[in-house]
Amino acid sequence: MIQYETIPCRKCNGVGYIEQRKFKDGWVQCGRCKGSGKLSTAAARRAHVEVEKLLDLAWSITIHEVKPGNRIWTAWQGESPAWWKVLDSYSIPVGKLWKLVCKEDTRPDKILTLTYHENRAIRRWCKIPEDIMAKIAATPGVLVVDDDPKKGKGNA
Repeated sequence: MIQYETIPCRKCNGVGYIEQRKFKDGWVQCGRCKGSGKLSTAAARRAHVEVEKLLDLAWSITIHEVKPGNRIWTAWQGESPAWWKVLDSYSIPVGKLWKLVCKEDTRPDKILTLTYHENRAIRRWCKIPEDIMAKIAATPGVLVVDDDPKKGKGNA
């Protein structure tokens, strides 16, 4: 899990809620920080872009390198949100399109079929190499770097 620098929200003073006299209960969620009480710093926003590039280096593979059992990142597909899913099988390409069949960890009965272009890079979860982890940790705006997949969002 990677955590970025934050500062307290100035609109709600870091509480996450603001008082409004129009409403009966008097408190509503802060619209600026969305109730978290924190905002990302400019350095954290720049770091997020750099970290995504580094993760693409570590995790991107071509369609020819995909194997059943790989955990791949899927984009939003119909009712199924973007998430890490386990690749069950893939089909022989029709032209330049490949069909990948994925299963969700939490609901193995739910099957998702994805279509990928042959030239498109796919994100496969694997241990991040030490050199890339060091670059991520050295990026200004990054506070914590941990390679444990159980702690990160979407790495169930």
